[in-house]
Amino acid sequence: MIDDDDDDDDDDVQARDRDCGWSIQSASLDYVVHVTFVYVSIPTSRDCYSDYVQVYDGSSTLSNRLASVCGNEPGQEFYSYGRSLFIQFHSSTNNIPGGFHLSYESVLRSEAPPHAGGTEIVNVDLANEHFLKYPEGSSAYPNNANRGWVFYSTDPKYVVHIQFTQLDVELSATGCDFDYIEVFDRPNDEARSLGTFCGSRLLQFQSSLRSLYITFHSDTKGTRAGFRLTYQALGRWGEEPTADGSCSLYTPSLMAVSSADQFIQYPSSSLKDSRGGDCGWLLETDIADYVMHVNLSLVNIEAPSNSCVSDYIEVFDGSDDDAVSLGIVCGSRGHGFYSSGQSIYIRFHSNIGGSQLRLSYRAVANYKAPDEGSDVNIAGIAGGVLGGVALLAIVVATVVVVFIRQQCHLSTRNNPTNRRNNRTAV
Repeated sequence: MIDDDDDDDDDDVQARDRDCGWSIQSASLDYVVHVTFVYVSIPTSRDCYSDYVQVYDGSSTLSNRLASVCGNEPGQEFYSYGRSLFIQFHSSTNNIPGGFHLSYESVLRSEAPPHAGGTEIVNVDLANEHFLKYPEGSSAYPNNANRGWVFYSTDPKYVVHIQFTQLDVELSATGCDFDYIEVFDRPNDEARSLGTFCGSRLLQFQSSLRSLYITFHSDTKGTRAGFRLTYQALGRWGEEPTADGSCSLYTPSLMAVSSADQFIQYPSSSLKDSRGGDCGWLLETDIADYVMHVNLSLVNIEAPSNSCVSDYIEVFDGSDDDAVSLGIVCGSRGHGFYSSGQSIYIRFHSNIGGSQLRLSYRAVANYKAPDEGSDVNIAGIAGGVLGGVALLAIVVATVVVVFIRQQCHLSTRNNPTNRRNNRTAV
């Protein structure tokens, strides 16, 4: 049990201007952390602004915040999505009676409620494209929202693809300071971030493995309509992209083969790594009577409301940008192009950065190519659905508690086996 009573003679007085933190972690990836506030006596303020206990779904205050607790309501429960919860206590008032006690345990992941940690698990089957809307039954999302969705492909051989079809999230003068969406390439916020965004720009994302995590946060004032996205499981692109994601107008030519698709992705990691500038890729085949087929499968480029002026992709029917242009692409829709000869040149231009593309290329027989460049729709992969029912059994495993700040007293009334700062309780 964690006890935030002070070490003074009066054990029920909380001190002024204190900040304390506890990181609670399960000892196994198969378990999540479950905490229950047994006793709470913290002065109530608007949005728990002055004195509070905050619960974060992760190992620090940089993680997704689940709640701010104040007042006198015991029994509040929280589950982590991953292996850890972080508890932060703050007091800014004069010495007054109060504090909190909470109990903690680890619970099998299969036992945790579906919305544990404010996070919803979304199984992505291989049959159809589905959609998710937030908020569901309201015209505007609430203040102080902290939600998360983990999209899991039901087949480990498939990845998750999501595309935002509607987006209305509060945008500040300096960016996404108030409300925002963040996308992670794995099932929690300790994974690599693919980008943080707000406003109305429609983007799409694809996981590198079988899971993708989306978080949504809103602050204390100002709301908007929220978002709608589609999701589906797609076949993996293969191993690593053929090109290394570097950016230059005159990179060495890349030779295509007819037996398999090859790939280019820029930037190679996430939207955060995209910078303004110009990039170019020359794609060729040395097979007689073959032409080039290029498929832009992932395009996150400034929306076409500006007529593709700032950021765009242009495709040329030849070996450089002096050749005939086959088309200019921006927005978030996939496109396909065929060359008339044995080479095709891709030019990517960005004024402001934050854009992303992924394309596949292959040499195809000339007679298989249409007479003119054509638009290609990206199709989903059909398959089956994985199901399963977890046994409901309460199993308490080892939980590790790390005491972060020494200003507050940590009472371990569960007879810890280790009395140093890194404590193990059973």
